[in-house]
Amino acid sequence: LHDPAARARLVGQVGAMLAARHAPGVVFDLEDLPPAAQPDYKRFLFEARRAFAPRGLSVGITVPVADDTWKLADYARVADKIYLMLYDEHWSTGDPGPVASQTWYVQRLVESVRAIGPDKAVAAIANYGFDWAKGQTTESQAIEEAWLSAHDSDAQIRFDRVSGNETFDYEDEGGTTHHVWMA
Repeated sequence: LHDPAARARLVGQVGAMLAARHAPGVVFDLEDLPPAAQPDYKRFLFEARRAFAPRGLSVGITVPVADDTWKLADYARVADKIYLMLYDEHWSTGDPGPVASQTWYVQRLVESVRAIGPDKAVAAIANYGFDWAKGQTTESQAIEEAWLSAHDSDAQIRFDRVSGNETFDYEDEGGTTHHVWMA
């Protein structure tokens, strides 16, 4: 992203791919982008949009909604659509909890739409879970995997009315308790 020639090459390659597939546009999903790389990313998006707009192609991006280093209004100036990643209220390296509680989701949605405008906002909905166990690496699971874990362990899935997410607990064969939250 920092090298102008590499950016131009990437824009050209993406443009060729879109043309070959008769696609209406592209969505860039660069996650865990460090704050220092964001000016170059915005430059890249500006250049991609400038190249694609005359051909009727749109440029979309995914953005985290709970990371203050992502200035959403800045991104709205260089992208046609902003896909709001309205999830990861709790994540694998943190404490167990809802993937996206209703209150948290609505607050982040309102803040994000206020920053970028309703015409560019696309709300993304979570469809996965996290399995936390003390002393083990937290596992991200597709929703089907989480349901299967509940089934295989005879755990009762509970709907948490406060968060609007589902949760269950189970004990593995080694006696370790797992806490699973999913949306």
